[in-house]
Amino acid sequence: MNTQSIQDAPRFSGYRRIGASLILLAGFWIPALLSLEIEWRHNEQYQFGYFVPFFTLYLLAMRLRDAPPSQPTSQPFKLLWLPALALLPLVIVRTANPDWRFIYLALTANALIASSLLIAYAAGRRTLYHLLPAALMILFAVPWMTRIENSLIQYLMHLVATITVDILNLMGIFAVRHGNLIQLSDTMVGVEEACSGIRSLQSSLMAGYLFGELFRYRWSGRAALIFVGAILTFLLNIARTLSLTWITYSHGSDAFRQWHDPIGQAVAFGGFAGIWIIALCFRPRIQSHAIREHPPMSAHFPDPPSLRQVMPLLLLMAGIWILNWIWYHPLRQPTNIVTGSFRELNWSTLAPSIQTIPIDAFTKAQLKYDSGHQRVWQHPNKSIWTAFHFYWESGSISSHAGVHRPENCLPSAGMALVKEHDPFIWKPGPQVTIPFQSFTFRLYDRDIEVFFSVWNDNLSQPILSTTTRERLIEAWNGNRVMGRNSLEFIVEGSKSHEQARSELAGILQTLGSTLELPPHP
Repeated sequence: MNTQSIQDAPRFSGYRRIGASLILLAGFWIPALLSLEIEWRHNEQYQFGYFVPFFTLYLLAMRLRDAPPSQPTSQPFKLLWLPALALLPLVIVRTANPDWRFIYLALTANALIASSLLIAYAAGRRTLYHLLPAALMILFAVPWMTRIENSLIQYLMHLVATITVDILNLMGIFAVRHGNLIQLSDTMVGVEEACSGIRSLQSSLMAGYLFGELFRYRWSGRAALIFVGAILTFLLNIARTLSLTWITYSHGSDAFRQWHDPIGQAVAFGGFAGIWIIALCFRPRIQSHAIREHPPMSAHFPDPPSLRQVMPLLLLMAGIWILNWIWYHPLRQPTNIVTGSFRELNWSTLAPSIQTIPIDAFTKAQLKYDSGHQRVWQHPNKSIWTAFHFYWESGSISSHAGVHRPENCLPSAGMALVKEHDPFIWKPGPQVTIPFQSFTFRLYDRDIEVFFSVWNDNLSQPILSTTTRERLIEAWNGNRVMGRNSLEFIVEGSKSHEQARSELAGILQTLGSTLELPPHP
């Protein structure tokens, strides 16, 4: 062996160690990011999430420039087995619940913990504490819990609509608020069509933290920057709603549709640019000696774990995915899986005059369904029925079916919830039970009856109000989501809720008679 080969051997050994560590980190981060990507792809409010991993890596690279020298640590490498073992239940629960936002957070937090343990082992706790503020950036790509998001967003939309109406009236333009709808003299304008979030709120919080870390603000300064970003976004949304309402008042609904997207994009860009400018103007002074020259990688990670240490963890992760595949093997699935059976209901059997109404582009963009229909007809009892039927394939399941529900969306459209009744049970086949939530809403001086249900192609998983316990039971039983249906009926002109339920029973019986369901679920 020549001298050059002897000198290169430690270098190649170091590369192997770093490569093994990166593969180990990928084993934690890939399932977390793939789970988050579902929400980034289907939810407009979180589409900025695609940029957050790159922002995080950039901030980490900036932190490495002035990271403290690595120090030996007494932390045992065996601690990494804890997040590795935690990956097993998280992956299994996530497969049964691809729309559960808590699992998104749990997988991301688990990956962050594993990364922190690996850095602490390889470079010491001082280096970990130095890099941690940049690593926390990834948490801003995690969707909020549905209940928290719904409550906050609905409150902010209500506030935006109220302030906009007050300003319009001060300008001499007649306007009345109904929920999150603004009534003008001859038309209605919705605050984001009455069932969406305040545009760019989540991305503004991300931008506040991004620039706070980029300019090395103190934690109090970062909190202030995030708060200022939220206030700026709120004011921009008021300006957006006010301008769209004025455009509608002056030039009609066609102008509203023409300017809706450009103004919305301007709000998103203006919020991001505004936070950048504010952060730049008030950035703290950084002493010239605070940022050192970029040291070699070996100075930061002098002793990454060896391939021998990492390999058992990699084998464990491979075993987790094999076990997950076995756990949800088709042989373990119930026999009453009716993939696509409800996707195309035979609506023509209900009434000869049934009409198919095109679904507006905004609803399509929000729900990201694979197939959807809106139909309107008059019942023989003279009541007017509107049905919305959506279907998501297994790869498209997101939290939308759980977020866009009557009790969340219809009050925003000016309807007041009067009463929630006992569920209506539909039995389209032997031992098949699909529950519908039942509501009475009031719009102006008339009552409107609403029936809503979400269920999976696996008919043992009807979704009415899924709890944590129910989700864990589905994972324990190995029941994965194959596809998902959403069916909503809105009834106007019915004499009573009882009459509407009676009419619904006949409608569902007619639709159910055309289905081909498994005879023995």
